Amino acid sequence: MSDVPFPPPPVPDGPMAPISPGAPGDGTAAGRAMPVFKRLRRGRIETVPHERYGFPSVDVYELASFDAVTSADERSDVSSVQFYVYHQTDATARATDGNGNVANVSVETREDRWHIPFEQALRMAGVEYNDDTHLGDVVVDFWSALFSPPSDPFDETSYGVSPWLERNVGDRRTVGSMRPGTAGGEWDDLKLRFRPRKTLNWPAPVLSAADRFPEEPGLRMALEALVTYRKGDEDGAWDQALSIHDRLEQMRREWGSNGKEDVPARGAQPGAPPCVEVLQLDLSTVGLRLLDGGPEEVAVMVLLR
Repeated sequence: MSDVPFPPPPVPDGPMAPISPGAPGDGTAAGRAMPVFKRLRRGRIETVPHERYGFPSVDVYELASFDAVTSADERSDVSSVQFYVYHQTDATARATDGNGNVANVSVETREDRWHIPFEQALRMAGVEYNDDTHLGDVVVDFWSALFSPPSDPFDETSYGVSPWLERNVGDRRTVGSMRPGTAGGEWDDLKLRFRPRKTLNWPAPVLSAADRFPEEPGLRMALEALVTYRKGDEDGAWDQALSIHDRLEQMRREWGSNGKEDVPARGAQPGAPPCVEVLQLDLSTVGLRLLDGGPEEVAVMVLLR
């Protein structure tokens, strides 16, 4: 009889490479909680394979979007992104829209200067390069590694680089020409910014029907009076009745099927990530599902420990 209570299942073939457990505390990438980036869509179960052959602890963070000046094809625009590689001089960058209006966008503020040095991000993603590697190849390989299985591919509009990187990619700069001690010395000024977020949520305050619709009783009385009074279309009574009826229907659409349920108060802070279910599908696969009640799609960072 085998001493292993749960013999490991065969490792799946194909591009969906499972996450290696590594050795705890060994200092390698495999020994740490490696991030997996997924795009959850309502009605689908997204899977993350692993080689732990057990039930790992799963942590899920929503990827918040933020504004940044991104450059491509010699054009700079203000974009809403989830991943951004930039040079320190582009922490505040300028872009001009089609109408000639100039916008200054800051990805760092006095209260929020957090980022990951690009060199550390490359190590995290397992990107290999040397001093002769062109900056453009490093950036392309980084995006490819970041969104390779078991992560999902992300739309090109969800990530970008700053104007400084675009210019120096075009100049075919090498990593070696940017190392500390060289004439350039800009390598340590390259950064990655992305914003995983999670909240701990208390019950949201609710509003009763009377709180939400203080005018509802009066509207219903007016509607009944107008319908009872109406003979033909005296004094526009029919038009008034229709207007009141439309307002009552708007209330129902805005607050629920009959407008009588208690509902979260306006402005209540939603949870992040909203309505995500984690499933331990088997000894080597975790599942993630976006439940009803949230948006149609949510981008998340998943950590398995």
